[in-house]
Amino acid sequence: MKTKGIIVTVLLLASVTCQGQKSAKKPRYRYRENGVLVELAGTAVIGVGLSYERYFNIGLPVKYLVRAGLNLIDYYSTLSPHVGGSVLVGGNHNLELGYNMIFGPDLSKLDSDPRIVDVASQLLIGYRVQPPIGRFLMRAYVVPPVLDFDLPTFFFFTYGGITFGYTF
Repeated sequence: MKTKGIIVTVLLLASVTCQGQKSAKKPRYRYRENGVLVELAGTAVIGVGLSYERYFNIGLPVKYLVRAGLNLIDYYSTLSPHVGGSVLVGGNHNLELGYNMIFGPDLSKLDSDPRIVDVASQLLIGYRVQPPIGRFLMRAYVVPPVLDFDLPTFFFFTYGGITFGYTF
């Protein structure tokens, strides 16, 4: 009777530890975690930008990323920083849904006081090609209009951007 109790206890404990072990199966590939991108229009509105992105793979086809960068705007004479984030859904070909905040001079009051800073918000919807084993990525996206009446008129139109990048 005592032997049966010990055997049952050992079997129960063995099954609990076996269920708690991680799978030995390794993923087929791993996405690169960092990216440097050159943006034409898009986040820079009418200009060029340079961004750094950090990727977080949370599961099957979904990745999050955060970005920060600098844009050259106003006929390439003014630096404008931006921060943002996106959700990528897909494998090599991703649907991207994102949000950016752009900090820069208030272009409508630039003549009176260039130190006035304005914050603009952007939503972006795009298509991104980012192979997991490759190093290069490409993104094309559109930015829907922003409903903020204090912004210059070009924020009220839908416009787009193209991005080329390198991941490491």
